[in-house]
Amino acid sequence: MNVDPLRSYPVRPFARARWPVSVRPAVETAWQWHESLWQESLTSPPEIFLAAHDAFIAGHPSALIPEEHYRAVESVIQEHNIPRTLFASQLLGASRLAPPVRYKDWPELEEFLRLMIYPQAGILAHLAGVYRTWQQEMVHELAQALFLTGRLIHFRRDIASDRLFFPLADLASSGLSLSDLRDRSLTEAKQKFFWQWSVRARLALSMALPLVHELPRRYRSTFKVWVIGTLEVLREIERRKFDLWSIEPGLSARQWIHIHLQALAGRTTFRTH
Repeated sequence: MNVDPLRSYPVRPFARARWPVSVRPAVETAWQWHESLWQESLTSPPEIFLAAHDAFIAGHPSALIPEEHYRAVESVIQEHNIPRTLFASQLLGASRLAPPVRYKDWPELEEFLRLMIYPQAGILAHLAGVYRTWQQEMVHELAQALFLTGRLIHFRRDIASDRLFFPLADLASSGLSLSDLRDRSLTEAKQKFFWQWSVRARLALSMALPLVHELPRRYRSTFKVWVIGTLEVLREIERRKFDLWSIEPGLSARQWIHIHLQALAGRTTFRTH
């Protein structure tokens, strides 16, 4: 692996894993599906996604989904026995992404994760051979950790596009408002607020750690890279005192080399603090 995936974190987590040739086209199709829905949500109204969802469930293409892309997804579903609902639910999730994006509380945000984020993680896990019932919660915890960390990294980008992925109830309980978050000044209340979300991301990551023993051996080093890398990104955010407005947090070449060395050392237990 010669490209640092965390530079565009968390775009396409595990896309550069050692996927067998037999599943690489399916992985690429899954990411094209997911990314195109995020992009399309900026310009298409929710009704378009809802109509596309109904058509997709019925086994038909729609105005939103080009015929070629629809056929590619159908091929993945049939060849790899992927549940159709894992693709279909993302259409419902995308219907909730048109700006302005607000979530009143954690249950409402988690419902979005269950529609948009967990299904994408489920598709990749299924292609990696991890699809049993007892494994799904760990897959979801990993997806949640990557999503929350990504939202911290890309906070200023989200705010600029009028998308807030932190619940309004949590904001209010911290004595903050949306206008406070748009204000680039760094206050103790803002630092505490983002620290709390970094803790939530770490907790989700810790719940996903046993997944390393469920994965086929070929994927374990990539899993370790993402776990260690995510923890290092969260530490970097903390070192910057949760200033998410000045520059998007990233990792240096030295940090990246250290992450790979740790993964290559075969560690399966990680500090989450």
